[in-house]
Amino acid sequence: MRSKFIQEKFISKIGLIILSMFLISCGEGGITDTIKGINEPALDTSITSSPNSATNSTSATFAFTSTKSGSVFDCALDGGAWVVCTSPKQYTGLGEGNHTFQVRATDADGKTDQTPASYPWLIDTTPPQALITGKPDSQTASTDVSFEFSALESGASFECALDTDVFTECSSPRSYSGLSESSHTFQLRATDAVGNMDPFPVVYEWRIDSAVIDTTPPNTIINSEPDNPTNRTEAEFSFSASETGSSFECSFDNGDWSACSSPMVYSSLVEGRHSFQVRALDTSGNKDISPANSIWVIDLSPPDTIVNNGPNNPTNSTTAIFRFSSTEINSSFECAVDSGTWIECTNPEQYTDITEGDHSFQVRATDAVGNLDESPASFSWQVDMVPPQTSLNSGPKNLTNQTSATFEFSANESNSTFQCSLDEAAFLDCISPKTYEGLVEGNHKFQVRGVDAAGNLDDTPAGPHLWSIDTTPPDTTITTAPASAISSTEVSFSFSADETDSTFECNIDGGAYVVCISPVNYTGLTNGSHNFSVRAIDSVGNTDKTPASHDWVIDTVPPVITAPIDITIIISDGSGLAVTDSRIQTFLNSATATDNDSDLTASISNNAPDNFPMGKTTVTFEVSDAVGNVGSATAIVEVSNVDNEAPKFASIAINRNAEYAIVTSEFTARLKATDNVGITAYLITEHNATDSANLQPPVLEPLLSDSRWESLTSTTNLVTSVQFPLSNSYKVGDVVQLCVWFKDSQGNISENSCDATIYSVIYSETWENGWGNWYASNGIWQVGEVSAGPSECYSDSQCAGTKLDGNYADNSSSRLVSPSFRLPSISVTEEIQLRFQQWSLIGSWDAARVQVSYETEPRTWSAWETIASYSTSSGDWAHPLLDLSAYAGKKIRLGFLLEQSNSGWPNYSTAVASGWYVDNIVVTVESAVAYDVNASDSYMADFETGWDDWYAHNGIWETGIPTAGPTNCFDDSNGCMATELDGNYPNNASSRLISPYIQLPEITVEEEIQLRFQQWALIGSWDVARVQVSYETEPRTWSAWETIASYSTSSGDWAHPLLDLSAYAGKKIRLGFLLSQSNSGWPNYSTAVSSGWYVDNVVVSVESAVAYDVNASDSYIADFETGWDEWYAHNGIWETGIPTAGPMNCFNNSNGCTATELDGDYPNNASSRLTSPYIQLPEIAADEEIWLRFQQWVLIGSWDAARVQVSYETEPRTWSAWETIVSYSTSSGDWAYPLLDLSTYAGKKIRLGFLLEQGNSGWPNYSTAVSSGWYIDDIIISKF
Repeated sequence: MRSKFIQEKFISKIGLIILSMFLISCGEGGITDTIKGINEPALDTSITSSPNSATNSTSATFAFTSTKSGSVFDCALDGGAWVVCTSPKQYTGLGEGNHTFQVRATDADGKTDQTPASYPWLIDTTPPQALITGKPDSQTASTDVSFEFSALESGASFECALDTDVFTECSSPRSYSGLSESSHTFQLRATDAVGNMDPFPVVYEWRIDSAVIDTTPPNTIINSEPDNPTNRTEAEFSFSASETGSSFECSFDNGDWSACSSPMVYSSLVEGRHSFQVRALDTSGNKDISPANSIWVIDLSPPDTIVNNGPNNPTNSTTAIFRFSSTEINSSFECAVDSGTWIECTNPEQYTDITEGDHSFQVRATDAVGNLDESPASFSWQVDMVPPQTSLNSGPKNLTNQTSATFEFSANESNSTFQCSLDEAAFLDCISPKTYEGLVEGNHKFQVRGVDAAGNLDDTPAGPHLWSIDTTPPDTTITTAPASAISSTEVSFSFSADETDSTFECNIDGGAYVVCISPVNYTGLTNGSHNFSVRAIDSVGNTDKTPASHDWVIDTVPPVITAPIDITIIISDGSGLAVTDSRIQTFLNSATATDNDSDLTASISNNAPDNFPMGKTTVTFEVSDAVGNVGSATAIVEVSNVDNEAPKFASIAINRNAEYAIVTSEFTARLKATDNVGITAYLITEHNATDSANLQPPVLEPLLSDSRWESLTSTTNLVTSVQFPLSNSYKVGDVVQLCVWFKDSQGNISENSCDATIYSVIYSETWENGWGNWYASNGIWQVGEVSAGPSECYSDSQCAGTKLDGNYADNSSSRLVSPSFRLPSISVTEEIQLRFQQWSLIGSWDAARVQVSYETEPRTWSAWETIASYSTSSGDWAHPLLDLSAYAGKKIRLGFLLEQSNSGWPNYSTAVASGWYVDNIVVTVESAVAYDVNASDSYMADFETGWDDWYAHNGIWETGIPTAGPTNCFDDSNGCMATELDGNYPNNASSRLISPYIQLPEITVEEEIQLRFQQWALIGSWDVARVQVSYETEPRTWSAWETIASYSTSSGDWAHPLLDLSAYAGKKIRLGFLLSQSNSGWPNYSTAVSSGWYVDNVVVSVESAVAYDVNASDSYIADFETGWDEWYAHNGIWETGIPTAGPMNCFNNSNGCTATELDGDYPNNASSRLTSPYIQLPEIAADEEIWLRFQQWVLIGSWDAARVQVSYETEPRTWSAWETIVSYSTSSGDWAYPLLDLSTYAGKKIRLGFLLEQGNSGWPNYSTAVSSGWYIDDIIISKF
């Protein structure tokens, strides 16, 4: 043990004499034992037993120990991974070569020795090879012989045997004398330093015979040679021969032989391996044929020294153990501490009584030949025995409702670790910040202490931090509230809590909770059901999870009385009419009343007189509801003795849609008329001519007694469609005219009204009379009444179907074939159309094909040509239109081919009531241009009278009034288009609603062609609604459909898109509205809700490309007082009118504004832009600006964004991407008045956009829980 440090400490402070006395008094090791009693020994690992540093054993056993009891150990061999081990540790089956064993201890506190003990050793299992370097001749007369020998490994020992003798230890040279004349054998074997013995001894045989002439060469012996290895660059050899008088020859490093004498010296040799050989020549001239040799190595390279491990840095131990090694075995070492004197040392080296502070250790190796490492290995460390000071920087409030607590703490020494204690529990390792979760209600205590990098523990922990957790919420009670039903729009609530110092939050109608105090008042509430909730919050923030709640209904709406229709009663005299008259009683009793809450408490009363005088009498009807609201209405009773007023506004319209003109003997006519007393009958007459010029409309009205009058239920406002059977025969091109008269209940007859159309039916079939001349090839087709699939035919009672009871057979291939008929030749402005009604629900691997075969020569027919294929299910009766113009002038047959495949599993066709059902086939000649659009005339389709020459391809589209989705057409009109009027379009639907042909005009650069329409969409999240255009490239040849707009989210209300058709100017086009339904995604919402695509009021028009100019004297203003003001909504939920939610009114209570939803609660996933008309901004000077101002009220979801945007024209009819100039993501809660700078767009033609983007990210999504939205009014652009 070294005592340098303790000596220096006492010499500097007390003096040499006192130190000597102290050492004498303590005795050997006394001072060390004293210090160890003060400081617990540092953790250190020692190897107590090990194999020899060089051995031939392939197993090794190591014993080891630690300075701390209870330690556990990890071992590593040859730099491998650390594994748990116990002492002793044994390894077997080791390979030859150098090996290193390491072991480290871990004490009971979990600290691991950072300077593991290490031991290197060599395993040598290769035996040495012995060499005979000097021997007698194989025939000799000498009875005395000598053998010289060596081994290829230094340090080897030898054993010799002569003839039959046993092996005994020997050394070179080995001499034998007085041998007999005979044959002899000499054997030699070597054993190396680790005990490996050569298993194959070297054998030499010779014969002694005195008659032999001296032909024996002398034996050469090297008597001295340099050490091997050596660091000397000079080598000296002395040698001799077995025969006196011999001379010598030498060779160095296998060079040429040259005469030499002993001793022989070589100098200035280089580092490396060298060899020396010498041979003797006797006086007879015999030369030693086995020269003596010496091999040695000159080593001038010093070893490299390595410190394998040392003490922890820093450490609080005053003892340090160092383990080190050299790159060369058999090296010796010198050590120095703190730049002190070099002292001889061994591995490991231990120092005790080290003082606090920074220290250094150096070690250098000297190899076996004396080369000294001039770059010693070094190790620096710090002894630190001062514990850190711990600070508690933050913690929870002293009183809180949080069941988690976070503490932040630090120490005055960097790299310190920490131990925490909660509620007097044991200290455990922790890091800052330290968080505790799931704490129980009550009092708690926290402490923390630091441990520095040297292992010193703070014995004065920071804290304690004391706090209390209160998680019990208060209970809330409503003490006063309005009645459950009231007519007042103002209410007041009082409330209290069972904990003092509680505050309150109130919520009305599912809105956000806001801070309130008792009592709270609400004014200006709307009609309907309301809910009020209040919750208390105690002083630590616990909120009542069961708020007190009260429901009530406000009803300020009086009942609505539907008064009877004004009547005129004709009597024979002028004395009036008693109220008891049955006609008066029927009139009075026909008044009905409804209430918004269905809470009428009284019957309808009236002020009818006992006697109605001649002339008009106004009768008032009244009724009251449960809260006292009174509703009233009036109607007029006219008592007269004469009625000479005939029905007015008579009209007849022949429906030109071939869907209705399905047979040669019947037309559909739409009739309209009004009358003051009631229309009771109509009469239609038929007229025909070869052209319109020859038509002779009737002049004389029919007689009242005419048998052709058709009776009607009396009505004052007649709108109806009727079927009129034709009595004449017509051919294609003839003109058919129908005229109508109406008569009322008094016998008054209206003027006639006429309508004419060109007869265009080439062929038709309804199967009402059976098969007719149709037939089924190879097949399953039937004609009759349907009992599966659509459940009934499209019209009347009979149609054709693959199986009238459904479930057509597997592997079916059946064609329904028409009789042959000839198509007429047509002009370039005409086309031949095939229309029919079909209902299909077929297997996913099956196909329904419409085909044509034509006569190529008499009674010879072409192969069937497919003109349309349907592979998905229509889900309802669809109305395809197919072009037969390519077959004009030919005799043709139509074929309806169903091909069923058993591929695919499951095959749905065998599991459902399915098949292909066809009805009402009609082939007609139609005009190839139906509608022209020009600057003064727009095209409009409002679907009020049905299809309006539109049709549905592969499809589910229908016309009429919806019973689902919006539940009505736009503006409550009498007709619109829908994918399914009753909602829930089928899976895998792909159906296109197609317009008639529309001829677009050429336009100037100042004009554009706009498509506007009303749409209501609620479609599946994987579905797409596309607006498309196809145009004629040459007569009757059309381009592929091009999509100009796609809608993949739900508008949630009637939206008003505007699309630009200017790119198609001058072309003949068709519009397409394609719904593509995908069964991807789950759940597929389209099958779970009343959903679909509803379209109304399609308008194509030519508009000016610049609508509004802004200049210094004229601003642009949009106040929405009269509606949209040329604005429109893209993909959208925007509406115009007066809000019933949100701000509850427009800005300054005006008569109109625009909003995402006037009644609040815009839908999820909405992305809708309110877009302005074109606005031309002026150029401005450097001191001028262009400002956009508007009024807005916004309350949107926390994940939503309201963006004001600008797009500008880059070249005629080409627009930039939308650029956002401001975004609003929070709620204003009141009308706000933003001002935005548009100066960067000076001189440009722009559009403004107000884009609401709704995200379903985040929970809860507040937009779905409150009366929310974006409301905009009074948009102004001005130049300043």
